[in-house]
Amino acid sequence: MILASLAVPAQADDAKATALAGLDIAEPLICLKPRSPPSKDVPAPKLVSTYPAKGEVVRPGLLVIRLSFDLPMTCNASLGTELMVSDPCATAGREVWHLSYDRKNFRVLCKVKAGKRYSFWINRHALDDFRGLSGHKPNDYELAFSVSEGPPVATVPEAVALDPRYAPKP
Repeated sequence: MILASLAVPAQADDAKATALAGLDIAEPLICLKPRSPPSKDVPAPKLVSTYPAKGEVVRPGLLVIRLSFDLPMTCNASLGTELMVSDPCATAGREVWHLSYDRKNFRVLCKVKAGKRYSFWINRHALDDFRGLSGHKPNDYELAFSVSEGPPVATVPEAVALDPRYAPKP
């Protein structure tokens, strides 16, 4: 479930703001619902990129998973995990997603363990499926990646910088 969206810099006394890689995060004013019934004039959204990419090997520790879609999305969704596997992206039993202003990019902070393989499903369970504002769902997708035995990522800014989309420019 999306609990926050990217926002303008918070004031020092803004108790609801937190920082993710130098960006201030604030609770969204509203969570837009998908159109019901789905719009016949708008296609289903497509997942256009992810970080990590499918099959990629990442470092252990903190990992910011990013999902990027081609159309604006609603904010109620979660990743499916394999049965009996704990969700490394859940905090108190919930995934805390951060949604970009254009509603096309989702990010969630995870803690991954060295030497493990992770597999997440997009739209494998009916209640928390990703949906576009048009009401359509993107195709099911499995995001699988492995974790190296390398040095752990210890900070959120470092984790965000590993994503090529948000990496600092030389």
